[in-house]
Amino acid sequence: MFGLLKPYNFILASLSAVLTWYCVKYELIYDMGVIASVFFVGIFFCFGIIMNTADERRFQVYDEIALINGNLLTIWDMVLIQNLSKKEMVRLQSELIKIQPLISNFLRVLWDKNCEKGLHEVDISMRGIMDVSETLRKAGLPSPEISRIHQFMAQNYAGFERLLSIKEHRTPKVLRSFLQISLVLSMFILAPEFANLGNFGVFLSGFVSLLLASLIEIQNKIEYPFQDDVDDVKFEFLSRFEKRFEF
Repeated sequence: MFGLLKPYNFILASLSAVLTWYCVKYELIYDMGVIASVFFVGIFFCFGIIMNTADERRFQVYDEIALINGNLLTIWDMVLIQNLSKKEMVRLQSELIKIQPLISNFLRVLWDKNCEKGLHEVDISMRGIMDVSETLRKAGLPSPEISRIHQFMAQNYAGFERLLSIKEHRTPKVLRSFLQISLVLSMFILAPEFANLGNFGVFLSGFVSLLLASLIEIQNKIEYPFQDDVDDVKFEFLSRFEKRFEF
């Protein structure tokens, strides 16, 4: 549930509440209105930058997937109207259909030996379409159409490399580390401020800590959009893809 049930978040919230309770019990109360305001403004400013970057990454993923899908469908429709032999069409069909599942599987696997294998399979599949295009030339497909296939595949290569870049690189570690450290420090620095509210301050301190920890966890999930969480990139296009390749 968006990181809310992660034990680490509840530990931070509990520790924050305990520290505030300690301040209430021993009357370690101090009004830090200005400090608290500056502190939370700084946290949410950095959080806003990271979330904006994460959202841009997600939408770029959708753009690149749409580009690859559109190019594959265009290649199929362009060749389909040429009335080539069924043997050549079946071979092209098999190459086109398997690209998207390979890309989907590759993106969902974290970096390890299996991921390297998946990357190699995507490269082979991409190259397979280029090989088929030369076979289609011999089967009678005009040279302009062959040239267009090469152009579409060049765009697909570039789109896939952008997806690979998003998979490999995350948002700045410095900002993410700042948020994590600031969250821990806030429990010590702002406990006397929450103590001004008595027992309600104890509850509020824990709630605010839980909220901030959950927001950071949400950001961590959103910035890597290739898992199976509710807000991650979906590949529902697969079923439509198979139907379009019927002939």
